[in-house]
Amino acid sequence: MNGRSEQPDSGALSLRESVADIARQIEGILDAADEYAAETRARAEEEASRFLAEKRGAAESLVANHITNLEQLSKTISAESDQILSSTGAASDHDGASSNDSAAGDGSRDEALLKATEMAVADNSRAEIEKTLRSKFGIKNPQGIVDEVLGDA
Repeated sequence: MNGRSEQPDSGALSLRESVADIARQIEGILDAADEYAAETRARAEEEASRFLAEKRGAAESLVANHITNLEQLSKTISAESDQILSSTGAASDHDGASSNDSAAGDGSRDEALLKATEMAVADNSRAEIEKTLRSKFGIKNPQGIVDEVLGDA
């Protein structure tokens, strides 16, 4: 043998222990970083959920307010149209029906005019409006009312 003992050098042993100790410390740091990242992710998800719930509630409140406003507006428009129909109905009773539209059946000219206007706003065709005025209001020649709503053909 060359004089060296088979025993590991105490310096090499100390170095190995130091490297192993450093490796354990690094592993501990990485574990702590992973744990911190998981906690941060969980807090962020909770905060996002709270934020979304808050915004969803605000949006639902806005929608409810708009629905209430639309319902009130609809009631107002309905009441005003009833008032207009009753006041113009009295006037048309004095003037008589237009020569272009012979009203028969239960419907009045003003109701037919309102229905024709609603159908025009809903983008119904001239033919569909005339058909409805004939069938629903018994108007034999609805072209006059339709012309009044849509303009001359």
